[in-house]
Amino acid sequence: MFEQGRELLWWYIEDVRGQFRDDPEHPLAPLFPSERLPSMVADLSMPIAPAIVPATFCCVLKAAGRLYPPGPVTNLFPHLLRHACATHHYERGMSLWGSSGCRENYRYSTNLQVVIDTNSRLIVAVGAPLPGSRSGCRTFTESGVDIACRGVPVIADGGCQGTGLLIPHRRRRGQEALSPQQEAENKIHREARSRVEHALSLLKIWKILRDCRLKGSGVHQVILGIARLHNMALTGQRSPHTRDNL
Repeated sequence: MFEQGRELLWWYIEDVRGQFRDDPEHPLAPLFPSERLPSMVADLSMPIAPAIVPATFCCVLKAAGRLYPPGPVTNLFPHLLRHACATHHYERGMSLWGSSGCRENYRYSTNLQVVIDTNSRLIVAVGAPLPGSRSGCRTFTESGVDIACRGVPVIADGGCQGTGLLIPHRRRRGQEALSPQQEAENKIHREARSRVEHALSLLKIWKILRDCRLKGSGVHQVILGIARLHNMALTGQRSPHTRDNL
């Protein structure tokens, strides 16, 4: 299958891709466009056809697994193909680190501690970025946000045990159920956490955090700028550098 993959891909690009109704030479044209276009989309005659969704690709793999593979494996899915491709490259001489990159969706992550006021949803403090593999118990103190929260009650999730933060009640060993008071406190905790998670979701949608390569203190500076814009949008403030103020 892998020996004929390059030849099959070139055959698709040269003989098949140009038969779709969109412009294949457009810089934003997908490699595998969707053949099922709604009538409203087809009437627009857009230069770019919509790409197939991951669910469609999984369905095609499943159907191909029932028809074509001669071996014992008849259930194909993307994760299996990644492992098979990594094994093939490793047998051909690729290093173990390189083949591991083909096998997994490996990304470098950063752990950022953000303190948000539950009533106003304003960002109070942003900690220094730390490696993403570090637990929340350590990052709360090592990032420096604990200094900004000193003397005020701070809620957190259940993974911050032993930090002095307010976390939900859990059943102890041998305890069948929580007391009514603990259930009521957990309800208040969930309502407050929902407001915090909503504010966090507004921070994660910024494109610069996903697509830009940030080095050194770049992550910290970017999240500080996003937090500033977030607070300005909630309070109705305007930047001093807007056109009306120049």
